[in-house]
Amino acid sequence: MKDYVALWLDGRPRQKPNTTSAPIRASGKFDGYLVYAIQRAEIELEVEPSSSFEVVDALQRNEEVRENGFLDGAVFGLLDVLMVAEPEPICDVRVVLKDMDYDHIECSQMAFRLAGRDAGRKILESAKEIRRQ
Repeated sequence: MKDYVALWLDGRPRQKPNTTSAPIRASGKFDGYLVYAIQRAEIELEVEPSSSFEVVDALQRNEEVRENGFLDGAVFGLLDVLMVAEPEPICDVRVVLKDMDYDHIECSQMAFRLAGRDAGRKILESAKEIRRQ
């Protein structure tokens, strides 16, 4: 398995890792213009507490997604948000990728990175709600 956290952190100072207290299910979506073309990407995932960062690929169409780098884009987008979370980064989690929706023409790694960021923001909102309870 790729060490996504190490790849994301390449050149960045390391902070104290954090985890969630309960599983959180989220979806991320991007539908808009990127470089003069409409791009579309959607992901569904679940984040669970863990002792380290890991990604579980539970997708039906994982070969095509891997070949095009869509899976990596979604995970990096998720890390873009979770690693700069206040007050501490959330990186000790298991990410279970449940589903990805894409079009062969209207899709890119960047669209999936932006969808991953959307999912990351929703995870942070859910984590704050869980802490308030």
